[in-house]
Amino acid sequence: MWKAKSQAKRRTKWGRNALSLFVLSLSLFGGCGQINEGWISTKEFVPAHEEESPVVIGDIDGVPIWGTETIQVPDKWFVTIRRKGEDGSWKWRTVEVAEDTYNSYQIDEWIEFQ
Repeated sequence: MWKAKSQAKRRTKWGRNALSLFVLSLSLFGGCGQINEGWISTKEFVPAHEEESPVVIGDIDGVPIWGTETIQVPDKWFVTIRRKGEDGSWKWRTVEVAEDTYNSYQIDEWIEFQ
């Protein structure tokens, strides 16, 4: 339900949401000619946590009333891969992977995705 939060706590929650959105946008919109194979340059584990999500809880005369709800976010594992493109420039892509895939590879190992 709706709760008043301190400004600092709200900024932290929004910061985590922004980071998640950034990683998702890298995964979805990595650019033309998205790479499906490359060397692992970074690995990141994001433990399960709660996030506050904005939600409309009602309206007054057509004006929405906003509140927040707490959602549970499960553990997530990400790898960022790199590969030189045909033009010689480096291409990067961050991909969410299964835990066993994350644990099977080390940084600077080659990985391929379908």
